[in-house]
Amino acid sequence: MLLLPGYWLLILLVYVVHQKIPAFISTILFAIFSLYLSYSIFVNQKQGALMGRLPAMSSWVGFQSGLLGISGGNIAFSYLSKTSMKIEQSIALSTFITFSVSMTGFIIGLIGSSHAHVTWATGFIYWPAVLLVTPFSALMAPFGVRLAKALPATLLKLIFALVMLCSALYMLSSVAAG
Repeated sequence: MLLLPGYWLLILLVYVVHQKIPAFISTILFAIFSLYLSYSIFVNQKQGALMGRLPAMSSWVGFQSGLLGISGGNIAFSYLSKTSMKIEQSIALSTFITFSVSMTGFIIGLIGSSHAHVTWATGFIYWPAVLLVTPFSALMAPFGVRLAKALPATLLKLIFALVMLCSALYMLSSVAAG
């Protein structure tokens, strides 16, 4: 619970800052950060001293999540996996962070104002996407839990690093393509 106040505060702060940053800059920042996360997991790089303190770590993760427009589970997991915490605990805590921040982002998204007038949207929330993604996420969660328990921790980290690497390369290629 020490994680959440710092996380929420920074998400709200960055919401204001994020309004001023062009989308392609956010995409490049997220891609670069994803490359860093992938690299740090591949080489088993330890995180800095900031990550030893939960409130400071949560503030940093909240800042990055808000700036990049993501829920932060991948960022939190990459940091938590470098601690003495068991991988199952890291997954559970990063899932809790993802849920908490997603709910905060959802509320901010509802009250936010988008300059684009999109049919079926309220603020920044596009309802057809919510209605399609939510049930499939709920259906796949038990499969993910079983898979995480069955696979060795090293393989889980490698898969996570590869997913981060692929998403970073895809984002960079989409920016390059225009």
